[in-house]
Amino acid sequence: AARSVSDDQEVPRGVIRITAPVDFGFSYLGDIVASFRKLYPEVEVDVDITQRTINLVEEGFDLALRAGKLADSSLVATKLADTDFGLFASPAYLAARGTPKELADLAEHDCLLFRGRPGRRRWNLEGPSGRETVDVVGHVSANDFSFLHGMLLADAGITQLPRFVVKCDVHAGRLAEVLPQYKNTDGALYLVYPSSRHLSAKVRAFRDHVLKELE
Repeated sequence: AARSVSDDQEVPRGVIRITAPVDFGFSYLGDIVASFRKLYPEVEVDVDITQRTINLVEEGFDLALRAGKLADSSLVATKLADTDFGLFASPAYLAARGTPKELADLAEHDCLLFRGRPGRRRWNLEGPSGRETVDVVGHVSANDFSFLHGMLLADAGITQLPRFVVKCDVHAGRLAEVLPQYKNTDGALYLVYPSSRHLSAKVRAFRDHVLKELE
């Protein structure tokens, strides 16, 4: 029995429970889990994709991927990457409404808003001259990147999204980046887990694999 416990600490095996937000799960996590399983076939992966902030200890999860600012907690957090937001729209929308040439042009467009009420909103972006602001108007607001992503594909307007969310659509020509010299770097992606002590081999292996994949 002692030898079996020791082996579990040294050899990645067993079930690992992971939770991640919808947008990251949709865009990247499937590829990461697939490549991890090829390396560690004795590990089974149980993934919960949700926008809800799960209590890892109470609900029995090993790891979580979380975006944005983290609340103070006893969790260990490893920053995986800064989340660069760009401005995106569909080619059909831009053909119908015109492509903005400078930041002020966004005031004349249908902008899709993340969180908050529809209406007037001030966007802050980093540009060639430093931080700049523009007042935009949006008639649709949502608290989910996947919904806004779908709105872009439906030719509904311009919005800010993390570049990793729309990477495949930009490469395929389904979406285009607007004013690529501007971006928002306020966000970040973190890997969090309850404690750095006594991590099992499977958790250490997955943590290290995610860090390598997102280098």
